[in-house]
Amino acid sequence: MVDKYRRDALEMDRLQEKEAAALGIQVERFLNKELSRILQRVAKGDLPPLEVAKILNQMESELRAAGLEKIFEGLAKTYKKELDLIAAQFKESTGKDLVLSGTDITAIETLITFETTAQVNNVRTQLDNIRSAIFRQAIAGVRPDISTIVAEAGGATAGQIETEIRTNLAGFQRAITLSKAEEVGADYFLYIGGLIETSREFCIERDGKVFTAEQIADWDNGQGLPADIYLGGYNCRHSLRPISKELAEDLGLI
Repeated sequence: MVDKYRRDALEMDRLQEKEAAALGIQVERFLNKELSRILQRVAKGDLPPLEVAKILNQMESELRAAGLEKIFEGLAKTYKKELDLIAAQFKESTGKDLVLSGTDITAIETLITFETTAQVNNVRTQLDNIRSAIFRQAIAGVRPDISTIVAEAGGATAGQIETEIRTNLAGFQRAITLSKAEEVGADYFLYIGGLIETSREFCIERDGKVFTAEQIADWDNGQGLPADIYLGGYNCRHSLRPISKELAEDLGLI
């Protein structure tokens, strides 16, 4: 049974990694293409600084017009895939259906909206970095290295978005599991996911062990993130699997 749960946890982790990576790649390609188009006049290096500033100030509105927000519309589908897996695993673990109330659904929809806004803001942060780098070169009379600046910014944005999406999907899974487990009276949770070379000490100490909701609530991962939701921290690959006290005893885990 523990091996089955471990395989399920790896399946969940692979889904989160795949979805987050796909979105990161999509963002990087979009930025590389659209920013190169928007900044092609600046790349020639023969514009006065004020003209460069005008083009830079229009970058965000032009990216939005090119479909920046549309890239993140797929987040709703990603969360739906995640929720389907959560429901299947919850049913297997507790024997109960995962029932979402109207309030739950509204909360999930709000979460997706917040997530979309946060990722657009990540892009905006990188736009500020791009503007600053290009304008400094324009003031100094240096021909801006647009391709390098755009490539580096696109890669940095994609990496940050990938990390945040993956971390937030995992947090979503754990939050739903914890709240719904409490509703059906499941008080024990198996910390599952296996260990890899880069596993944190926090996870090494807990992997394969069983904990109560009260114990989990007192955890501190030292990462500045709530440990009951984010476990070891950013990119943590582990899950909390609700199990009965009887199963935990049968498996010799308590």
